[in-house]
Amino acid sequence: MWQRAITCLLTLLLVSGCNSDTPNIAEHHDDQIESSWMQDRDMVDAVQFLEDGGVYENTLPDHDIDAKIVLPLVRQLRDEFALDVYVLLTDSAHAHSVIVDISELPRNDDRRPLIVDAIQKADDEFPGLLADKWGEEWLSFDLLDEFETKVFTKADLEALRKNIRDERDANRG
Repeated sequence: MWQRAITCLLTLLLVSGCNSDTPNIAEHHDDQIESSWMQDRDMVDAVQFLEDGGVYENTLPDHDIDAKIVLPLVRQLRDEFALDVYVLLTDSAHAHSVIVDISELPRNDDRRPLIVDAIQKADDEFPGLLADKWGEEWLSFDLLDEFETKVFTKADLEALRKNIRDERDANRG
């Protein structure tokens, strides 16, 4: 569980240190999803998977994160914004990651700021941290619950939150 928190932090800290001389981070994110995350994993509709009882984020007793945060967000992305939302499976009952196909969503699309607002609202309702990462083709998000975020120093967690806010602002269009 906390390995995912460390991976998320490292990814976002790497992004924060990028400048114009570095490769396109959005393309790198897409490449990571396509060449690593999608390898040897089935990709299925996220809403159907979660409605059928599949598990993405329910790691703590008495925390129904999938029902309270994940399922409403993926439904909204699908229904309100007409996006295809998938989970990549670890096995038939557990998801490795949630990914959203944004390949048909140009930077100047009027839906983009509304999508960012929907993600921000879900993040605000979640007691931990919803870390979204935007590529050109794929949007992914990960949830770090309040216990997973305790592995970070306060300064690192604030830097992580700032990087997420900055990326959301950049994706408003």
